[in-house]
Amino acid sequence: MSHATQGRASLREQVREFFFAEEVPYALALLRITIPAILMVLVVQHWPYVRQIYSQDGAPAPLWENYLHDGLLPIPTATVAVGLYAVLTVALITACIGWHTRISLGVATVLYTWFTLIDSISTMTKFTVILSHILLLLTISRCGDIWSVDAWLSRRRSSPTPWPGTNGHPKSPVWPRRLIALFIGIVYLGAAVTKMHTTGYFSGDQMAYWMLTNTNFANPMGEWLSLFPAWLVVSSYLVIIWEITFLCLCWRGYGRWLAVGFGYMFHLMTTLLLGLIIFPLIYVTLYLALFNEADFQSFGRRIRRAGRRFTGVGALLAKVRGLRAWQPPRVTASGNFAAIGTLAAVAALAAIELEHFADVYGERGSQGRHTLQPLPQERYQELLTVADRIEPVDKMFSFDVGTEMLGDVLMDRRRTFQHGENAIVQCALQPAHEDLFVEVQIRDADDRIVSRGGVVVARENLRGNVTYRLDESFAPGDYSFVMRIDGREVARRRIRLNGAS
Repeated sequence: MSHATQGRASLREQVREFFFAEEVPYALALLRITIPAILMVLVVQHWPYVRQIYSQDGAPAPLWENYLHDGLLPIPTATVAVGLYAVLTVALITACIGWHTRISLGVATVLYTWFTLIDSISTMTKFTVILSHILLLLTISRCGDIWSVDAWLSRRRSSPTPWPGTNGHPKSPVWPRRLIALFIGIVYLGAAVTKMHTTGYFSGDQMAYWMLTNTNFANPMGEWLSLFPAWLVVSSYLVIIWEITFLCLCWRGYGRWLAVGFGYMFHLMTTLLLGLIIFPLIYVTLYLALFNEADFQSFGRRIRRAGRRFTGVGALLAKVRGLRAWQPPRVTASGNFAAIGTLAAVAALAAIELEHFADVYGERGSQGRHTLQPLPQERYQELLTVADRIEPVDKMFSFDVGTEMLGDVLMDRRRTFQHGENAIVQCALQPAHEDLFVEVQIRDADDRIVSRGGVVVARENLRGNVTYRLDESFAPGDYSFVMRIDGREVARRRIRLNGAS
């Protein structure tokens, strides 16, 4: 056999080992517990509005209509939508505890994906698409083999004791966990490619505008850090390098800890700086797929050592072990299926009755069904009136003075200068704007114009820079840089010019 053939065989063996090696599915079991719990937060938020956004009685916005596929999937009636949404809720709960795991995850995958497709305006987001894929991968995995009601029932049938020992966990092929890990890295890679084509990413403008808004939740730390644009430029390059290299580093050794550690820090910062909550929580949870059986066993040994060292942790572990003293009633396999079927049916009927009682459209009220009221004439005219022209001051985003540039961003902001230094005046504008000529004047302490200049900021640009050489022609003292648009002053920055150092 040639060396090339041996190399090819070795590569095939490595690929087979990578995808089909067997291990105890600790990571998948933890994902099965946590992902449905996170999904429940989203499901509960939309529960009062099922009729309005998911049924024919409301105002659904199905995704397929955007692609001219009218009627691709059925839109349910209000009663069916409410009942199936309750079934989705039950499926998420039973998947979390691992009761009929594969059926529960399959039902949750189908129903959750269907509901998100029906409402592409508010329900469907980037993370709901990610969650649909993760639910599908969990459905076809063996995530219910451990830490689940199914595993407990299976062990009870093969053991006379009500709570058999935890040794000898069943093993299964590792490929579902590998696919989830690949999914994480591919999403990061796609995000990096998108950022490369996004105007304003590498200059930090995109992040700065986002940090200054409360689009998601309040983020006062982001508002403060937006005052340091050089930091945004550096972090933008670091993030895109991390996203590109994540798929190569996340598998083993120091590279994995570096990639995962940076990922935890990145997602924590998106919470603090951008006000994101659900998306970082999802991705931090998905990182469980990057750890193998040996990692979890090592972590378990550390917990046991901590239990022996710290009495509080040891007491908690003792209470968990004490749960095995309880002997629940035994049920047959048919009774097990009947129980979950009855639970789903009762939940659906209860939800339908509760929604009927809520009467969101007032159909059973004394005044009859709610109707739209005519808009007052004054409000009607206000909405149709063309807004006043945008004032020049509203076109300005920032106006700063410094001496150093990093990329296209002013790195330092200064108020004191020496003779011989260059003063870089940076004018940042709000998007979108027309082609503008921005004038920058230097005025002395008596508000007399000492020098003037300007820069044309084209509509595709957000910044313009004017550089002044502060030589001996400027007497030491106080000066002001004045920014003017359309002949009107929109900003002013005061500086102090000292003599040569």
